[in-house]
Amino acid sequence: MSDYQTEEKELLKSFLNRTFFRDWRRTKASNEPLLFGKLELQINSKCNLNCVYCYYNNFVGNGKELYPKDISDSKNILKNLDLVLDWLDRNDYLPQSLEIFSGEPLNQKVGLDAIEKCIDFYKKYQWGLITVPTNFSFLRSEKNLNRVLELKKYAKKNNVIMGLSASVDGKYMDVYNRPPVSKDPKLLYDDKFYDDLFTFAKNYGCGFHPMVYYNNIENWPKNFDWFQENFEKYGLPWNNIYLLEVRNDGWDKKSIEGYRNFYKHAMDFAYSKVNCEEFVDSFVFRTKDKDINNMNLFNNIGKIGRGIGCSMQTTMSLRLGDLTVNSCHRQSYDWFNGFKFKVENDQIVDVEPLNLPFYLSSFIFENKSRPYCQNCLIRNICNGGCSGAQYEAMGDPFTPIPSVCALEHGKVKAQIEWFQSKGLFSNFISRLSKDQKECFLNFKKVMEEKNE
Repeated sequence: MSDYQTEEKELLKSFLNRTFFRDWRRTKASNEPLLFGKLELQINSKCNLNCVYCYYNNFVGNGKELYPKDISDSKNILKNLDLVLDWLDRNDYLPQSLEIFSGEPLNQKVGLDAIEKCIDFYKKYQWGLITVPTNFSFLRSEKNLNRVLELKKYAKKNNVIMGLSASVDGKYMDVYNRPPVSKDPKLLYDDKFYDDLFTFAKNYGCGFHPMVYYNNIENWPKNFDWFQENFEKYGLPWNNIYLLEVRNDGWDKKSIEGYRNFYKHAMDFAYSKVNCEEFVDSFVFRTKDKDINNMNLFNNIGKIGRGIGCSMQTTMSLRLGDLTVNSCHRQSYDWFNGFKFKVENDQIVDVEPLNLPFYLSSFIFENKSRPYCQNCLIRNICNGGCSGAQYEAMGDPFTPIPSVCALEHGKVKAQIEWFQSKGLFSNFISRLSKDQKECFLNFKKVMEEKNE
């Protein structure tokens, strides 16, 4: 091993000991959320849907490169998971959460088996959190549904939370944006499926995280109302929804206008549900004594302990097929992998750097520090783009996508228009930091000048 390789490995171990390994050791002595508490386990890229905005599954997008077929054997994946869980045990590491990521994990035996192994790992501590985003297609299979219910029961018996999050866009979006690999989507997205979905969500406390995409966005107000009608019908909280903007290239003037209309529609509904005198404090800024989930409508003004809006800089993302660690599943290309776990005699014994410079740069990256953003009007009130999408569109994970920048500007415009319409703009900006307040005021000034 060269001097450079030796120093690189020492640097990697130093980073891990000061971040993930430190927090995984502290978990047992702390009930507080830890910055580096999460471990994402990437199962495979197999999915039964062909979502039009998806980058990951093995039919469309970049799934074949993000998770190559030659490392997708189920037996190998489960064996490597055993190695990882054994390694955690031997080192006295206890991640605060194990996050299952896959094309669709609950429609595959390997995904269900992996979850059971994770429950077994947490069982000895009588504590733990396993999160699983799913398209809920398992509801259409009695066998898979029964297995999911058995796992939920097994987890609860051992004080382990197995949280399912519904990756479902809604009646007026699914049929257009989330077609199945086979069969007529109109036969799959029927009233029975949605009835089973909301009933399951009510019985087991599941949330919804639909993707807000530019295709068919003019129907999102109607789609949002459909969610609300079903939340009321099935006795679910009206804000049991986490709206995720798809930050792929392709937004244009018409679709951004559609997004702004939808944004204000959602805000109008929230305003009807929250005491107007408490709206800014309790819904927008979620003060501790009056915290009301704001459906992710204000992800551009939140205060986070990292340089980008997503959890990439606080999660270890592990591809089980080959035990490589990547910045995130959308950047799990071989050439971006940060390091690999070394195995000897069926045990993980060490870590080996791969593209360590890129991996570390992903963790220290600050959205607003990019040259492209230095003179941007909204640099301090922007949620930023998706690094993986930026690589796909721009050839560089650190270069913003212009159409996504336009979307973020459209969001700020919608916020200003809405707060002004309710006479709450002064109240809203008074609670912002100095830099954020200046951004909103300068943006408002430009809007007024254009309207003169």
